[in-house]
Amino acid sequence: AQTAPFLSSPYYGEKAINCFFDHEYPNYGQDNSIVIYTGERRSNANRDICTLHYSCYAGHPAYDYDLEYEPVLAAASGTVEKAEWNSWAYRTGPNSGLGLYIRLGHGNGYQTYYGHLSALLVQEGQAVVKGQMIGVSGNTGNSSGAHLHFEVRHNGTRTDPYGWSGGYTDPWQAASGEASIFLWSDGQWAGYPLAAPTPYGSAVVVDDNPNNTGSFKKGRSWGSPVECPPGSCPYWWRVTGIGYGSDMYYTYVNGYTADYWAKWQPSLSQAGLYEVQVYIACNHATTWFAQYHIYSNGSPYDTYARVDQLGLCNQWISLGYYYFSGGSNHYVRTSDATTESYSTGRKVGVDAVRFRRVNVGPFEVEDYRERIGRTYQGLYMNWEFRNWSGKPGWRGSGAMQALPKNPHKNINTGYTTASPELRYRTVFPASGTYYVWVRAYGENGKEDSVHAGYDGYGPSSADRISGCGWNSPGWKWCNSTMDGPRATIYVGAGLHTFNLWMRENGFRADQVLLTQDPSYTPP
Repeated sequence: AQTAPFLSSPYYGEKAINCFFDHEYPNYGQDNSIVIYTGERRSNANRDICTLHYSCYAGHPAYDYDLEYEPVLAAASGTVEKAEWNSWAYRTGPNSGLGLYIRLGHGNGYQTYYGHLSALLVQEGQAVVKGQMIGVSGNTGNSSGAHLHFEVRHNGTRTDPYGWSGGYTDPWQAASGEASIFLWSDGQWAGYPLAAPTPYGSAVVVDDNPNNTGSFKKGRSWGSPVECPPGSCPYWWRVTGIGYGSDMYYTYVNGYTADYWAKWQPSLSQAGLYEVQVYIACNHATTWFAQYHIYSNGSPYDTYARVDQLGLCNQWISLGYYYFSGGSNHYVRTSDATTESYSTGRKVGVDAVRFRRVNVGPFEVEDYRERIGRTYQGLYMNWEFRNWSGKPGWRGSGAMQALPKNPHKNINTGYTTASPELRYRTVFPASGTYYVWVRAYGENGKEDSVHAGYDGYGPSSADRISGCGWNSPGWKWCNSTMDGPRATIYVGAGLHTFNLWMRENGFRADQVLLTQDPSYTPP
């Protein structure tokens, strides 16, 4: 049987294709033309003369997407088979291949490759889920600018995830025996781009300082830490006039032995979902494999990220998304144990770390993936798009209303299969409890409630959302339920379906926001 589509775009939003898969042939041969998945032949395609987004490039066995130091997501659930340098002998140049890369195995004969990365957020043997952030795009390996190399193989043979729609025999299938199949089920190429987390509020920045005061510490002796100062650390060097805040520190790499270390331990006023970013200066940060340890008291395990500092210059790079509770029971730590020999002369740069609060959404209710009408007690009802002139204040292009509104219906039980439904494909950057906020409009007590859930499951913690003044005219955000507690769902990290089910017909929904911050109220 033909494989059903199962891949999601390996990034947030919409990105241009820089380079295509060449169906004649994906073996890096240079014959001055490419044949793309539509069957169209494009000339002037040799790598050094091709036109980006059009004829690049002959022999290419994958797709290059226009991602510049941005999050890279797992295109499908699976296991990390490789997360390393293509070659430790060559960081860049013609012999360096994919540079820093990840290979995932998906258990169905397919593997996906993610190349030219600047950071790895996963380790070999680790299980990952679809939509999980696994790395950051970059410019390592045989690359001429920051982008993401995305490659698919089936039973070891390269294949095109866009399939083959040419009106003649696919040259690559004729040569290899491998039929290219359209594999996209989610994201941009399935018609539904994935929304990135939305930053809000002020970020917390912890910068290095020479006095070891505040939330920054540095020292030596990893096993029995000595802080410097007051201790002596002769192999920490401070450089001024560069980096964030015009200074930074460095020490030399030390193989597999951790000795010199630095630690950033912020005091956070609010619990919630945070993106952690490190600042890499242009100079004195030359390790290929800086190791960052992220500890969150909201996570069941510690997380490690590995960054190619040498390829970065005065920029923030993401280490991923994490739940942190308020206070300071969390940290980011690095050391000189990069696995690189001291004889390489490479340096671990230490500068600032930034903690940015993020939410999922808000997203527009009219931007659903699926809309399902159902018959209840003899009445067929569905969600319909509306942009009423008499009810101003909706956002986006309009809102959705459960119709018809008469005769009145109220569905309290069995609603996951009985109620009209809206489905949204949503990336949850980290596991945990999300507060469900719905912006809606009601006119009376007979059309002022809704149910929410995920992956077709309607938890009692998110049913009968109401009680925020929806029974009087006006668009309002609501997070309360008829049962009293605030509406919440507990979701694992990755790509899921978020569900809205009608409770009362006539209900109008405008936006949804999901947050791990219990103190946040949407504007």
